[in-house]
Amino acid sequence: MTRLSLSLAPDGITNPSVWVNGEPGEAAVGDLWLLSWNGEGLGLVVISARLADFVLTWPATLPRDNGHAPAVRVDESPLGVPVDVWPTRETGISKALLHRRLGHLLPPRLMGSIGDALDEGNEPPVPFAPPAADIEGQRIRDEAMIDYWEEICLIQWPALVPATPRLSPDLAREAQLTPSQVAELFGIEAADAVALIRGEVDLTPDQAQEIAQYFDRPVGELAVMPQDPAAVALLNPVWKEDIVQLAQRRDVDEATARNLVVDEFALAARSSNAVEDRLRAVFARLMNE
Repeated sequence: MTRLSLSLAPDGITNPSVWVNGEPGEAAVGDLWLLSWNGEGLGLVVISARLADFVLTWPATLPRDNGHAPAVRVDESPLGVPVDVWPTRETGISKALLHRRLGHLLPPRLMGSIGDALDEGNEPPVPFAPPAADIEGQRIRDEAMIDYWEEICLIQWPALVPATPRLSPDLAREAQLTPSQVAELFGIEAADAVALIRGEVDLTPDQAQEIAQYFDRPVGELAVMPQDPAAVALLNPVWKEDIVQLAQRRDVDEATARNLVVDEFALAARSSNAVEDRLRAVFARLMNE
C-alpha cells in the first residue's frame, strides 16, 4: 500500500484542507481518521469501537487504491471523494496511531447494520465496491493489504511489558479486606499494610497469590495493573502533533519522544495542576532544551 503524506493531500482529494488540518473532535465511532507513526502517514480507518487504550477500526482506502468487494463504497466523504471501507478486515490498533480526525463518515447504527449483514451473508445497506477486474493481481494486493495491516496492529505504545499488580482500594473495600488482615497475612508492619491496601506499592507475586488463596478469589478481582497518568494521557490524539514535533526536534523516533515526555513528567515537581497542564509544561521544556 502507498504511504501517505501528513502535510500534502493525495491527488484527487477535492477537500485538501480537511486532509491537512483535520476536523476538531474526540475519536468516535464512525469517524474517519488518518493514522501515523514516526511522522509518516500509515493509512485511513473508520473507528468501529473505542476501548481503554486502543480502538477497533475498519481500514479505508481511496479510489486510487483499486478497492473492490467485500469493501463497501461510501460515495460521500469529508474528503470530497468516495472512500472504500473494509468491515471484514476489522483491526485493533493503539490509540497512539491516531493522528488526525478527517470528519464523520458513517453513523454508528449504519455500521452495525453493515456488520450484521456481512456476518449473515446478506447484502449490506451500503453498496459493495465494484468487483476486481484483475482477479490474480487483486489476490496479490489483498494478501499485501492483510500483511500491511497486521504490521500496523503490532505497533504498540506504551510497549507491552509485564506489569506488577497493585491492590485496588475499591476492590479491596468491596472484599472487606482490612489492613490488619493484610498485616497478619504477610507478617508486615501496619504502615506497610496500609500502603498495600491503598494501592501505593506493588504486590509481590507471592503476595498476590496468597491474597487470592486467602479470599478464594482470582487476583484480577482484587488487584489492578498500575497505569502511568502521562502515558495514558498521551494516547489522546490531541497530543499527536506535539509528539511529532518533539521527535523531529530531537531527531528520535516517536516511541522515544513519547518516553521522553513520560520520564520528564515523572521527574517534574508535583503540583496541583491537571495532568494536561503539566504535560504542556513538559513539552515546552523539552522543546526548548
